[in-house]
Amino acid sequence: MSRLRTQALRFIAAQALAIVVLLCSAAAPGAGPAAGREVERSAEVSEPEISDADREPTDPEAAQEEEALEGELLEHEGPEPEDRPVPTIDPEGWSYEWRNGSRLTRNDGRHKLFFGGQVQYEGAAFRLDDDLKLTDEHGWGSDSDFRRLRAYVQGFAFHHLMFKVSYDFEDEEVKDLFAGVRGLGRLGAVQGGYMKVPFSLEQATSLRNLTFLEPSLANALAPGRNTGVLATNTHFERRLRWAAGLFFLDESLAEIDETVEGLENDWEVAARVNWVPVSSEDGSRLVQVGCSYAHIFSDARSLAIGQRPESRLVPALIKPPGGPLEGQGVDGADRFGVEFAWLEGSLSIQAEALGLN
Repeated sequence: MSRLRTQALRFIAAQALAIVVLLCSAAAPGAGPAAGREVERSAEVSEPEISDADREPTDPEAAQEEEALEGELLEHEGPEPEDRPVPTIDPEGWSYEWRNGSRLTRNDGRHKLFFGGQVQYEGAAFRLDDDLKLTDEHGWGSDSDFRRLRAYVQGFAFHHLMFKVSYDFEDEEVKDLFAGVRGLGRLGAVQGGYMKVPFSLEQATSLRNLTFLEPSLANALAPGRNTGVLATNTHFERRLRWAAGLFFLDESLAEIDETVEGLENDWEVAARVNWVPVSSEDGSRLVQVGCSYAHIFSDARSLAIGQRPESRLVPALIKPPGGPLEGQGVDGADRFGVEFAWLEGSLSIQAEALGLN
């Protein structure tokens, strides 16, 4: 468009020049028809002819104007992706992020550290009926206390190594202390140390995801944490998960009760399998079923089971009739359980059946 406009201006300028020359020659003395014809002939010769060769801009100002128009179009279209500046990222540098706790990640993904904690405070007031008054051995009353004061650090190194350490300042004890290796093919991940025994959906659920402040009464039959070795893996796009481990019971009988006596080189094998047949991409819908089994190899002289209601401020109420199971010793015990969970938006339903034989 700019080329046509330039050629038109040049044509108009040539015609104007020819008219001026004709007027001047007509006014000059001694000018005759021959001179006029010469001027007309010169004007015809100077008239530009529009050809393909003449369409290329030869005027520097026209070329600059065309470049300016092209620049405005490029500004509206935006720069090409390859022309955009790419920020330089140091692969050995670290980046910080807050997401359910502090996360420190190296830019190349080789190392990751997670820091966090849990603070839970509980207060309660009780009014006992006649039946509960019979169990009032130590006295009940209104009270409040910190339930949990936990801090943890968890990390991954070189893509495969992992560890976790957590400590509860209220109970003054270590809750997790283990390390392991992941990415072992079909074996998945293997870890060893002090950790949760793979048994029961509620027992495996993190405290921050529990529906209530305390686990249910059925948790009396589920093991807690012990020292051992565990292997776990997932299959079918993480819909199937299994975990199995070997644990030693030198310190406690899976945190069920401190009245267990005579534990010497006792141990336990446990396994849990859960399947997710229904799962939406956004996580708003989920159905999960699973089962657990554990066997205790023990020669303990007695076994007692106790569990508090859903409050840490009351004593244990679930106890076997007649006190601890005593006699010639406990040769072993079998735990088993089935689980079900359904999540639909903000509605969740969870159920478990546990047994101890």
